[in-house]
Amino acid sequence: MKPKRFIGVDIGTASIKAAEIEVSGNRPEILSLKECAVDPVADNELSAALEELVPRGTAGVFIGLGGEDVVCRIVQFPPLDKKELEAAVRYEMERFVPSSEKVITRHVFLNTEQSGKRQELLLLAAREDTVCRYYRLFSGAGLSLTAIDYTAFALWRLFGKKSEDSRMILDLGVELTTIIFVNKGVIRLIRILPAGEELFDTSCVLDPEKSAAHKRVADEIQRSLSYYSQQEKASVEKVLITGGEGNIEGLMEGLLDYFQRVFRIPAELGVVSPLLQEMDHAYAVAVGLALREVI
Repeated sequence: MKPKRFIGVDIGTASIKAAEIEVSGNRPEILSLKECAVDPVADNELSAALEELVPRGTAGVFIGLGGEDVVCRIVQFPPLDKKELEAAVRYEMERFVPSSEKVITRHVFLNTEQSGKRQELLLLAAREDTVCRYYRLFSGAGLSLTAIDYTAFALWRLFGKKSEDSRMILDLGVELTTIIFVNKGVIRLIRILPAGEELFDTSCVLDPEKSAAHKRVADEIQRSLSYYSQQEKASVEKVLITGGEGNIEGLMEGLLDYFQRVFRIPAELGVVSPLLQEMDHAYAVAVGLALREVI
């Protein structure tokens, strides 16, 4: 069987990261991890960076939308047929998406569809102009974009999809922190915090006495933990930390101490599998995107 190659492109607030993987059989291997500093609002810079990072002719190219670009909500419905479910999804979308915005909506089943069971879905809405912009940028760079994925799915794919426990995935970005709660492989809660890795350091990890920003983030983590525990009737067994700009291991000592001291939860560096041990955690989203059709 001919090896398949895929590229995941993570467009962040200060740079673009690209991860190229090759899959032979069931064995994914990272071929390259590349980064290009860029102003994400400048189309000309983005197009130039894409041309540099993505080889022409690549068959599988995936980018991610997340943070403030996507609105998500988990909802439950009673057993419904296809038409009833479509109507229920439209109604829920209208409730939490401003009617003035043109959006592209999708829904994903979180639980298995069993007869007589309530159906649980994750509803997603992304601005239409944002989605069109990325397809236009790829086209302008002479590249083909296979699909746009949700960045939270990329992280779940790496650190939660095959898990059997109750865990929290914490992804540190430059300006945003993504928190994903997963119970036995199923996404249960997603939170986006408007604060990045600058709040996390080895000398002062989210110390509420140091700044109001630290207190806001600490309080939001605590609220999210409490909400998750109430909804799931289960506590978080571990925290998996990823992201960061190449200094995640330097942050670990302080983060581990913080979660054990404040929340009494063990924390560890997110581990994917022995096949991807060489992965730089700053590229976690990009790698997760590249693996979209693999795991």
